[in-house]
Amino acid sequence: MVLYWGKGEGKPLFYRIERSDPSGRRALLTEQPLFLGVGWKETLPAYVDRKGLSGGTNTYRVWGVDLFGRSGDSSECKGEYVPPDTWLPPISVDAKGEGGRVVLSWRMGENYRVSTVVVERAMLPEGPFETLTPKGVPPQPSLFEDRGVKGGVSYFYRVRSVSGGGDLGVPSDTAMVKVVGSGQLPRIEGLKADLGRTRIRLTWNPAADAAGYLVERKSLGGDWARLNTEIFPKTLLDDPILTEGEAVTFSYRVSGVSLDGTVGKPSSEVVVNVPSRLKVGAPILERVEALEGKLKIHFRHPPSGVPVSGYLLLRSSSPEEEGLVVGEALPPQAVVFTDGWVKPGETYWYRVVALDGNGGRGPLSQAFPGQPLALHIPVPSAPRGEFKSVPFPRVVLTLPPGMESFTLVLERRIDGEGSWTTIAESLVGESFVDSHPPRGEVNFFYRLLYLDAQGVRGEASPILTIRRP
Repeated sequence: MVLYWGKGEGKPLFYRIERSDPSGRRALLTEQPLFLGVGWKETLPAYVDRKGLSGGTNTYRVWGVDLFGRSGDSSECKGEYVPPDTWLPPISVDAKGEGGRVVLSWRMGENYRVSTVVVERAMLPEGPFETLTPKGVPPQPSLFEDRGVKGGVSYFYRVRSVSGGGDLGVPSDTAMVKVVGSGQLPRIEGLKADLGRTRIRLTWNPAADAAGYLVERKSLGGDWARLNTEIFPKTLLDDPILTEGEAVTFSYRVSGVSLDGTVGKPSSEVVVNVPSRLKVGAPILERVEALEGKLKIHFRHPPSGVPVSGYLLLRSSSPEEEGLVVGEALPPQAVVFTDGWVKPGETYWYRVVALDGNGGRGPLSQAFPGQPLALHIPVPSAPRGEFKSVPFPRVVLTLPPGMESFTLVLERRIDGEGSWTTIAESLVGESFVDSHPPRGEVNFFYRLLYLDAQGVRGEASPILTIRRP
């Protein structure tokens, strides 16, 4: 035991040292005065006790004596000598992994002063190691069980001795073990299937202790076949399906797999009915017939023989564009479509596409152009009417019935004036009241005409003459 102390106050000539062992027995260590000399430094050992090595905590008391033999105040300190074998680890450590756990055992040497041992674990031989027993475990019985492990995983263990004073010794040799699973993986739950256009998406709930999953599929009347040859770690898998094919029925199931390769019981089956995905062919667009203010599209059914649920007509302003759907879907027996939402003088491009039983589109037909003819603007019949003065001056006119695609316009002219004035447009109904007729005794005239959708004026009707009395 090495003792250090400072010079303190005063000028001691020499020093005395006394030791008390754990039993309280005292012994004077300096039968001869301890002279340290003038050149003594506080950083150097002042005294080495080579006899107080029996173990336990010793108490040391030091005091100085001056030139006249007077003793000064003493100072005390405690020191514990721990035998070297206290820090020695267990002689051997053995680990066995079975049933989803690790049983660790060790053999201690003659470390009678070891109070506890600490067990450490790592995933790699060089660590890092985590302490499994922060409070320590008794060295005897030399057994420890670790249940916080997973089957199929390799672990590395080591053990350290701890002295009564809490000093941690060096680690033992490392013991490696590969855990054998318990062989009891839970059944996979929550298997669901979602049918898309190009895939069947499978999802399921994760299972405890499962390192991955095996997914199996079978067709109606067939055998189970694995979709993944390697363990699949996720709980989602997409099974691609052909975009074209006959109707088919698939069954799926999923099994969990532990890290040691143990395969659990398969889940309940989920059945997916995939409808027919045979594509319809392209219709044959024969011609676009130009009519007054509309176009009539003639086409033939596709030759593929796949049942068709209907047709869509697509219209665009150029042959490069696919176009937008015009109107509602046509029935499967249709071969003609009349497009009345067009303007004379403009060119339109048409395509036809067939729909299968699921509403899916087939390929487009070739594009055909068309330009509607200008509408013939009819001449309306002459208006009929009379002047009435009671209760206020007005002219009550009777109009001919309106015509689709045309706007009816009423014009008036006063006798002696050269121009006609529009007094009403977009007339609806069979009558119209002119509540502001010209003043004074004068003749004035009415006539009607039609405007087409582009604002082109047609020929005016015969004139109605009214005289205000």
